[in-house]
Amino acid sequence: MTRSVTRYALFCPLLASAVLAGCPDDTGGSDAGTEPEPSATCDEPTDVACVDELTDALSLSTGTLNSGTITNTFGFSAVKSEVDATSGGITADPRESYLYAKFTDDGLEVVDLDDAAALTSMDWDIAFHRYIVRLNGGSNGPSCVAAAKVSGAFSDVDAAPASGAFDLDEQFKDSCAFRADSEAGDPVNERDYGNVLREYYEYTGCLAMSGQVFVIRLQDGRTLKWVMTHYYDETAQSDCNAGSGAAGSGAGHLVMQWAFLDEVAGDGDGDGDGDGDGDGDGDGDWVYDGPILAHTQNGDGSTTTRVYAFPTDPVYFAFGNPFPVEPATPEDSTEWDLKFTSFDILGNGGAGGMGNVAIAVEDTLTFDDIQEVGEGRTFLQAEPDGDGDSFPDSVMSDQFPWYDYDAGSHILYPNGTVYIVRAASGLYYKAEVIDFYLDDDTEKNHFPTVRWQEIAGPDTGGTDAGPPADGGNGNDDAGLGGSDGGVGDAGT
Repeated sequence: MTRSVTRYALFCPLLASAVLAGCPDDTGGSDAGTEPEPSATCDEPTDVACVDELTDALSLSTGTLNSGTITNTFGFSAVKSEVDATSGGITADPRESYLYAKFTDDGLEVVDLDDAAALTSMDWDIAFHRYIVRLNGGSNGPSCVAAAKVSGAFSDVDAAPASGAFDLDEQFKDSCAFRADSEAGDPVNERDYGNVLREYYEYTGCLAMSGQVFVIRLQDGRTLKWVMTHYYDETAQSDCNAGSGAAGSGAGHLVMQWAFLDEVAGDGDGDGDGDGDGDGDGDGDWVYDGPILAHTQNGDGSTTTRVYAFPTDPVYFAFGNPFPVEPATPEDSTEWDLKFTSFDILGNGGAGGMGNVAIAVEDTLTFDDIQEVGEGRTFLQAEPDGDGDSFPDSVMSDQFPWYDYDAGSHILYPNGTVYIVRAASGLYYKAEVIDFYLDDDTEKNHFPTVRWQEIAGPDTGGTDAGPPADGGNGNDDAGLGGSDGGVGDAGT
């Protein structure tokens, strides 16, 4: 049974002012207290203290898995996860365990554990049961998953805070006394007291979303930004946020937005080993371990996409799709538009494939000058191999190359050629290759970087290579090409 579902769609990052909410029969708000700084990484489980008291206080169960599911929707800059945390309802009998989940590159995924097993497992990161959200660390689990509150809007958070800002869930005093019983204003309805993420809501008779953004640090040191946007359905949440004070429909249907962060404060490479090389082994040698596609919205309607196109592992790209296309049979697939193999960029048309992608070349106007296809353009497609390299002669790399080659230094320099691409969907895009190296380091090659933007199609004239192929490439459902800002990484 599939319990974690993945979808790709365009949605805008949440602004801190765009507060959305949720509410069961509970209340909110208090500090988890000052605790020793948690370890940044951990490989072995730590015994959870106060297990009997935790089991009693949270009514943890054994043997009854949570029936909830998680649906992930990928935008270009974040993931939206919809979590069914209804847990069979408030009066469920037998009571369902928490819904345990793990943050992955493929989304937030369900981990099948009952409550008893979760207390000794490092396989989960976060758990949900109606309004209560727990992390796997401190009083709630054997791992070291921690979180820190950060200021500003979700879209503004681009790096983790210093390590000292992170806290573990701590629901008990040293004596194993449940903190809510003596510290919470409403102990019955504040069973999440001492959990770091509890400040995602403000209780005003219902759960209004606070808009508080957190950075969560996982057991391997990887970090992500996270914000909860809904506890109820859309209408009930809006009413609660507006001050209705009344619990609405759809309680326990959580919606959250999150994204892995590229940088960790201290070394800036995101792998948590402190050496800054990004490979996680601490030796300082650079090894690329990032996304296959990384997209940046430029604020002017255009998108810049960096591709990691290793020579032996071509990448298939479709305009508007934030993730690499993985066609079963690329040679007869219409799912992709461009194939990247190191510096070679092949259109899916003519000798290049069945997508009927066609490309026109513009060597006079700049990228910014082009707003529409215009009249009289000649569209070309890949031709059979004519230079003896056993590959089709592509428009962008062979017929009208995007680069100038320095034979002395063996460096490729973008030459400013702009291409008009008719995609497999029939939509038109302008595109310009602006780089081939990562971080301006010519030792880090195979990173063709393309600035692109959809433009209006032609009205008349021109020499067309043929009608667009049927089927298209899914642009309408993809998730790129907007102008809402930010960076999104896709694929591994």
